[in-house]
Amino acid sequence: MVKKSVDKSTWYRIVEKTERQYFENKRILKMSNCIQDHISIFVLNGYEDVENFIDLNESELDYLGIRDPRIRAKIMAAVERLQAPSIGCF
Repeated sequence: MVKKSVDKSTWYRIVEKTERQYFENKRILKMSNCIQDHISIFVLNGYEDVENFIDLNESELDYLGIRDPRIRAKIMAAVERLQAPSIGCF
């Protein structure tokens, strides 16, 4: 098997992509703390990455069958943090 050498620009792109994935995974983990009991409902309804949650609203929670006011409040607070990442919440 012949090893292929990687030039610097390719290496930097790989590192940059890895860093983006790390921070995306970190955001997902923080969001998942709020939705862990309902993750299957979200995934089955197309919420497969954290960006899908940015536009989540109360009517979508109704559609998904999430009725507990405490859970809804936690989820919506997490959505608000996703909408404002520059504040440093995520």
